[in-house]
Amino acid sequence: MKYYVTLTGLNYRFGTQPFTVGQKVKLVKEPENDFDREAIRAELPGLGKVGYVANSTHTVLGDCYSAGRIYDKIGAAATAKVKYVLANAVVCSVKAADMGQTGLPPVDPATGLPFGSEEDAIAF
Repeated sequence: MKYYVTLTGLNYRFGTQPFTVGQKVKLVKEPENDFDREAIRAELPGLGKVGYVANSTHTVLGDCYSAGRIYDKIGAAATAKVKYVLANAVVCSVKAADMGQTGLPPVDPATGLPFGSEEDAIAF
């Protein structure tokens, strides 16, 4: 399964110029960030930090996931692939296989819950 994220804050550095469709971007957790405990920075080889995964309803585009929604699903770092380069943002995909060591738990299609969690969901 693919998840899409929006990269923002690009205009503080290089804008969207360094990005091309198909390019790989390194996503790195930044737990020491004073402004956002779920901050995930985006890095490009040779340039370093180029932006962040959006984590606000004002900056997350369309059906993209926020940094907070994927923060616990990735390890210390993950790789994303550029899908769209827009005027002030970049949309990337992150495969579930790239998300951390454990990835996402398998989901029961009948309930939409992770396998084995039915009793937990029913308990009040």
